[in-house]
Amino acid sequence: MAEKQKEKKPTFTFGDKEYIIEDMSDDQRVIAAKVLKFQDHVNDIQKKLQTNMFLKEQFIENEKTFLRKLEVGKAELQKALEPAEETIIADEVAA
Repeated sequence: MAEKQKEKKPTFTFGDKEYIIEDMSDDQRVIAAKVLKFQDHVNDIQKKLQTNMFLKEQFIENEKTFLRKLEVGKAELQKALEPAEETIIADEVAA
């Protein structure tokens, strides 16, 4: 005779204790579902924080690169505009 395998009933673990869901009252199930949902939210937020910390590091390094390029560009622009300023001043003095 083939022996029937006992099916394990769905459980909910809270703290160090395991609860059989079908043995829980409706109110207990509702509260347990809320707790599981809140735990999912916390887990998701923690993952996003880790991802955003990584992205923040990338953005900071990119910002540094572009700030250096900005300063070099400003210096180049200032140097390029200097002869034009001298010409304007010379023209004003001659007038």
